[in-house]
Amino acid sequence: MFQNTYSVSFFYSETLYRLPDGSLPDLPESTNSKVLVISKTVSNPTEKEINFLNNILKAIGLTSDKVLVIFLPVSDVLSFANIIRKYEPDTLICFGFSSTDLQLNISTNLYQPIVLINTTLILADLLNVLESDHHKKTLLWQQLKRIFKL
Repeated sequence: MFQNTYSVSFFYSETLYRLPDGSLPDLPESTNSKVLVISKTVSNPTEKEINFLNNILKAIGLTSDKVLVIFLPVSDVLSFANIIRKYEPDTLICFGFSSTDLQLNISTNLYQPIVLINTTLILADLLNVLESDHHKKTLLWQQLKRIFKL
């Protein structure tokens, strides 16, 4: 719909995301995956977190060739604009991120998908928090069913 990120900011007459601050983490190379999952983790991802994430992905029918998963330290901040430019995902699922962490100048609630620049974005709690909270898991599952038309 929009040719570049600046088109969006003019359309809304307000900047949706800030320019990157230069301290962004190195990200893996782009793949053909149309689903991108980025998860913050307190330290290296635990086997429990990886298994839980794999179960979520299996439940929505995603195999490893259809999804790119990136784990980042809790302190990292990303630029939504850079992510979209680099990976061009149809769906971006972020665990442990807020809209501020993605340098978005909009507020969005956790577990409430929004569409920005042809990408469906859903923010959720950290995997270790989500795994132990049945209510939050249910909220995420309801939204994932809607997004992936299950």
